[in-house]
Amino acid sequence: MHQVMKADPPAPTAVPVAAPPPVPAAAPAGVAARLIPLSTLGVTAAMVAAVLATDSPLSSSPMFLMFPLMMAVSALASLAGGHRGTAELDAVRRRYLHHLSDIGQTLTEHAAAQHRWLAHHHPGPESLWQVAGSERRWERRRGHQGFGRIRCGLGEVSAAAQPELPGGTELGDVDPVTTAALQRLLHAYATIRDAPVTVDLGAAALVRLLGDDTATAAWARALLCQLATFHPPADVAIAVAGPEHRLDRWDWLKWLPHHGHPQHCDDVGPARLVYRGVADAVADHTPGRHLVLLVDGTTVTAGDIGDRPDVTVVCLGGAVGTGEVVWDACSGEVRPDALSLPAAAACARRLARRAPAPEQAAGAGDPLHVRLGRTDRGDPVYLDIREAALGGAGPHGLCIGATGSGKSELLRTVAVAMIARHSVDELNLILVDFKGGASFLDLQRAPHVAAVITNLADEAHLVDRMRDALEGEMHRRQQLLREAGNLAKADDYARVRQTRPDLPALPALLVIVDEFSELLSRQPDFIDVFTAIGRVGRSLGIHLLLASQRLDDGRLRGLESHLSYRICLKTLSVAESRAVLGVPDAHHLPATPGSALLKIGAADPVQFRADQVSAPAVPSWSAPARVLRHPVRFTSVPAGPVHRGGADNSSCRSVLETVLDAAAVPGAAAHPVWLAPLRHSPRLADLPVGAGLTVPIGLSDRVFEQRRVPALLNLSGAAGNVAVVGGPRSGKTTVLTTLIGALSLAHGPDELHLYCLDFGGGALAPLIGLPHVGAVAGRRDPELVRRIVAHLVAEVRRRDGRCTAGADTFLLIDGWATFRQEFDDLENTVVSLATEGLAHGVHVVVTATRWADLRSVLKDQLGSRVELRLADPVDSEVDRTRARAVPKARPGSGLTPDGYPMTAALPGDLDALVVQLRARHGTSCAPRVTTLPTQVDRTALPWSADAVLGLGDREMQPVTLDFAVRPHVVILGDAQCGKTAAIRLLLDEIGRTSQAEVHLLDPRRTLHPQGCHAYADSTTQCADLVADLVARLQPRTRAGWTGPQVYLLVDDHELTGRAIEPLVELIPHARDIGLHVVLARRGGARALYDPVLTALRDCGAVGLQMSQASDDAGRARVLPPGRATVVVGAEQQVVQLAWVPPR
Repeated sequence: MHQVMKADPPAPTAVPVAAPPPVPAAAPAGVAARLIPLSTLGVTAAMVAAVLATDSPLSSSPMFLMFPLMMAVSALASLAGGHRGTAELDAVRRRYLHHLSDIGQTLTEHAAAQHRWLAHHHPGPESLWQVAGSERRWERRRGHQGFGRIRCGLGEVSAAAQPELPGGTELGDVDPVTTAALQRLLHAYATIRDAPVTVDLGAAALVRLLGDDTATAAWARALLCQLATFHPPADVAIAVAGPEHRLDRWDWLKWLPHHGHPQHCDDVGPARLVYRGVADAVADHTPGRHLVLLVDGTTVTAGDIGDRPDVTVVCLGGAVGTGEVVWDACSGEVRPDALSLPAAAACARRLARRAPAPEQAAGAGDPLHVRLGRTDRGDPVYLDIREAALGGAGPHGLCIGATGSGKSELLRTVAVAMIARHSVDELNLILVDFKGGASFLDLQRAPHVAAVITNLADEAHLVDRMRDALEGEMHRRQQLLREAGNLAKADDYARVRQTRPDLPALPALLVIVDEFSELLSRQPDFIDVFTAIGRVGRSLGIHLLLASQRLDDGRLRGLESHLSYRICLKTLSVAESRAVLGVPDAHHLPATPGSALLKIGAADPVQFRADQVSAPAVPSWSAPARVLRHPVRFTSVPAGPVHRGGADNSSCRSVLETVLDAAAVPGAAAHPVWLAPLRHSPRLADLPVGAGLTVPIGLSDRVFEQRRVPALLNLSGAAGNVAVVGGPRSGKTTVLTTLIGALSLAHGPDELHLYCLDFGGGALAPLIGLPHVGAVAGRRDPELVRRIVAHLVAEVRRRDGRCTAGADTFLLIDGWATFRQEFDDLENTVVSLATEGLAHGVHVVVTATRWADLRSVLKDQLGSRVELRLADPVDSEVDRTRARAVPKARPGSGLTPDGYPMTAALPGDLDALVVQLRARHGTSCAPRVTTLPTQVDRTALPWSADAVLGLGDREMQPVTLDFAVRPHVVILGDAQCGKTAAIRLLLDEIGRTSQAEVHLLDPRRTLHPQGCHAYADSTTQCADLVADLVARLQPRTRAGWTGPQVYLLVDDHELTGRAIEPLVELIPHARDIGLHVVLARRGGARALYDPVLTALRDCGAVGLQMSQASDDAGRARVLPPGRATVVVGAEQQVVQLAWVPPR
């Protein structure tokens, strides 16, 4: 890893200095002012002398001297007053000099700090070998401050901290003493002596070193070692040119990694950069690194270099020309550095130990810092997507380019460069192509790629899925930051993870979206997702790069402020260029694909040519394998033939393929942000076995939670009834079959009973072999359908009142609409099962094509709802928005009861499942439901005190009739349905159970009158018999009566005309007068108006509805002969009437 120089040089600092004080402006004393005090002193002295000379009495008096003394003091005071201004000036000078002393101390501290900084960052040549083995090695990368700046010796350098006078200060009107002190201060601190003198080697095309040959060679060794120690070989190349006899003293350069050719190699490794002339060296130099060419013994001029800003020539001696930078070792301005040959070789060999591997020659730089391409001058252009506070361009950007401009290749370049420079734990990518192109498909195998999302334009539901995935990833990262200690951003998480390796990795996530304008035109509200990433992505480590062919006005509403860098390839108009960059330059770019402009923040755009990862890779330093049969000496000259690296391009492998091969790490994979939609249904065998009544029926996509879990149905409690609703061919039967298989795998036949009504395509028929399945009936088995429903009704009744329920029993109806159409009379029965059955462990499962097919009275009882693809998603009762996203052409796709996308599992080989479960459970099986036999002999039924009608389908038990409770029976049916056999059965049962008086009306003469009290076979006889019977029974209505019970049995009533109508008045009193009527006739609409039938119905007669083309409501009811639906009040069941052979 290359360290980067972090400390900035001392910034220029102005130290404020006060202006020197002015000279006091005191007025000079005049001659008169000085002579008056002196004359006063003279006069006073003369007076005193005169008095003393005259021996006056005053001379002996002390008082005489007072006056002269006072005059003398006054004169002396006047003379002393002229020196007061000089003392004040001295005080001002002392204060100002003290101020200058403080300023000097401050400047000394600044100078010392600057000297320490220069000495640390530009050490002397004697210390370079230590730096070569430390972390500071190669710290000056291209693009960073200090790149190309090296030390050339010791001398005076300008001080960064300079004293600064207030503006407008003029030194001519100030005190000369303090002014001189100030000038000495300014001169003393203007420069720093004996400090490292640095120069920018990259800013000069030709530098000429003058002086003694030995001294300039030592000076050049020091310069080259400085350059090689602080600059990585990925950014700087060092070459030498000159005649062969002058190259021996530069043989030590062979140890420098900077001295190896990037593409040529010989028997000992990379070929050394040794040339005979400057032109050869310049011509062989490939852009990408800055070349420093040392020329020794060869004439060179600035014209030999040409316009190559990435080439600097250092020439030893020679004639000075124009446009050259001359450093003279004898000038005295700088004491040049010098490095001995052994010391230079030692430094170079120490650097050789740290030489990067060939594949790392490009250098691994700062995180999220990749190269986009090169400028026209050959300088690399980098993109750093770190936040601006860390020196990057910002986390989010925009890329615009017209068709054919190379936009897709540029996006691939960014992605591949990120993959090449980072591990899976450092960076993950999400690559989105709205139009479904192949731009990112090759990158799917990279472990860094968390998702490649394409074809969104054709599958609109994937857009909503991507929205959930991105929002889920933001939520996941926020949760990781909270769990790690309420951290503010991903950088803090990375630091915490260094001390807590148990924390999961949180790599940076780069989301590249191609054709985002098309995406927003289809889904305008998706801008909210992009805006959310722009707002919180920096703290969460999520970076966004949006690409499109053009930038529509207003498309980036709310997001534009978050896009800190912009890449613009060639545009079709000036307006588009201005919309992206603010300048028209992108419209004038060359038509060559890859020509682009990079604009970061408010900086000017930089034009560059993008790298192409689809181009063939030319491996550096790769030579054909050769076997050396003798030792080869390592010198600066070629050892053996020189080979060009990567000459064998027969494989034509691209840069992309090469990088992806190198990035493949076994076991490494990005966090799965995106769950690709299930294109194929899972198998039931691959799902976990259910527990209790919670069973899996498929897989559910929790896109927001970034996981895929089994889709479970919990059939306990109020959710025990299930509705599976979906349009035609949506997979309803598959869900039903899978549910049966899942329940069967989780329970034994003693815990689970299944009964299936198949009104679909017959897919449930193979399930009859399962030990849990009691019966499977279809539309061709109407009798079995009724038997199954009747069986479950009886099961509910049996369990009613019990403390514990038996096995969980399921009625599964595939095709509810068809069932209701063909068995509408059973609809209410099924509804009752759904309403009452759950309390007794009986469940109802139905499938339908529409929710409207389920009436609310049934739908309200279906607590678990599986919704597959509907014909119209508006009809969804789970989630209309998500229902629109369910794929159309993928049977089994739908929504779970809680609204998550799901794909139903396939049950697999049903025959194999049957064999497996039969082998597991042996002979144990669910109760079978069988149909009524076509004939039941009366002798096969047990004896009963009541009249036996036959065998009922509800519990497969005999059905009896108590004439004391239900005195009348009406038998309706078509010809050959068994009405006469029913009359014969009742004749036999009446005769067996009571001593009754039987009257038989038999117009067709098909019955034997044995045991009958009266018999009639013609209309007249029938009328006479009825009239006689009415006459005998009439008295019973007025008073109590005695005598036998009277039974009137009428067969083929429609043939008797109106013979028995006189009984209509007695039928309401039949129970009181001992009259029982058993009447059989054809059904049909005419029977509705028969007064006798009406009277019998009003009295609650037992109905035996046998087979007929249409019933009272005009609906067909076809039954086998001898089969009847026995209706007793509100209850009914199908009965196979007992057979009594005719006499």
